[in-house]
Amino acid sequence: IWELIDVPHDGIIGGAYSPSAQRSHGYLPFNRTWYRKHFNLPAEWKTGRSSIWLYFEGVFHMTTVYLNGEFALPLHRGGYTSFSVRLDNVSALLYGDGKANENVVAVTASASGGSGWWYEGGGT
Repeated sequence: IWELIDVPHDGIIGGAYSPSAQRSHGYLPFNRTWYRKHFNLPAEWKTGRSSIWLYFEGVFHMTTVYLNGEFALPLHRGGYTSFSVRLDNVSALLYGDGKANENVVAVTASASGGSGWWYEGGGT
């Protein structure tokens, strides 16, 4: 079951506290958080005359992006930098209206390690 959330979102803060987790991380265990978004693209965008990009302002810490089950971005490291993912060069991209042409972008954010001594959270 997918929880309905708004971004930005911290995928760790809702977890269970653990005395064995790092103090600097608020005793919250690191984890991997998944996000997904369903969307359709207009059929007229299939002309190939322009690129289609998905922009992320930041995702903490190690991120992989999938489009309709295919890798769109194998790995982005670093939660403090923005990045973009080109979608029109993924062969699974669909154009048009209706459920049959619905795209699903899935993002996994692994906060299994951080870069600071403070609570950094994890997610988008």
